[in-house]
Amino acid sequence: MNEYLNSKSVVAFIDILGFKEIVDGVEKDEESQVLDKLKEALYEAREKAFEIQEPMLVKIANEEGENLKDKFKFRQFSDSVLFSFNYESEKSKDEDDLHIFACWMILFSSCYYQRIMLANNFYVRGGISEGHTSKDDNIIFSGALIKAYGLERERAIYPRIVIDEEIIEFINSKKENSPFTDLINLFYPILLKDWNVSFINPFGLESACSKILNHPEMNDPEIRGKLDKINTDIQNTNPDIKSDLSDDELIKKLQSDLSEKLEEHSNNYKKYEKYLWLSEFIKWTKNEKSSLNFKYFN
Repeated sequence: MNEYLNSKSVVAFIDILGFKEIVDGVEKDEESQVLDKLKEALYEAREKAFEIQEPMLVKIANEEGENLKDKFKFRQFSDSVLFSFNYESEKSKDEDDLHIFACWMILFSSCYYQRIMLANNFYVRGGISEGHTSKDDNIIFSGALIKAYGLERERAIYPRIVIDEEIIEFINSKKENSPFTDLINLFYPILLKDWNVSFINPFGLESACSKILNHPEMNDPEIRGKLDKINTDIQNTNPDIKSDLSDDELIKKLQSDLSEKLEEHSNNYKKYEKYLWLSEFIKWTKNEKSSLNFKYFN
């Protein structure tokens, strides 16, 4: 008898860099709020990802007759964070709609999570993939997780979240044949392409959200009210958390911290190159002279 829950899922595996130093700091300071910050970042990333896709959520949820938020799972174990969304359903008329929603849900939640972490001087890298998952209360057996973990270990290298090319091919193939084509085309600023690597652009979120909020499909008062929450700082719930900074504010804050990190690790090439990559990436996003060069998808 098969007692495991089997599903097809989109999965993000994210590693928090420098976690040993974070743990050491918590152990030395009994009043540290770091654990609260890490927990809040997970919840905030999930909620904001759902908000930005509210029109898709409403339509698909009506077809499914269920709460799609239950399909999104997240957990953190030590320095490892897992986001997953089960897109398999017997009720769906067209599983592709739920599948593409799952892809963008994980992409947006990962993007929000990275921004929130960067705003609080936490650096992450990760991988996003998809595949079959089997699990119960005590065990998880997932080809999707293995692929995402492999991307994080072998291809991310720097503080970035790499995306499986199978996911890129799928969302590209469906963007012109979706009931949300116009809306989905506005999502693409959060994606960038290296010469052979696709990854999340944490500095493309502000541009994407601005265009999405002004899209004609957003005129529904109920949807509009929920989407307006995107610009609400999470400080309303936790004054020690910084979230939803503008790109300029986030970049200015990062550049200051990166300067300190580069000086601190000037004799440790492995760490130095990671912070140097992010510093050069920021220059590229600001159209300044940089040793790096990437391209947008459209």
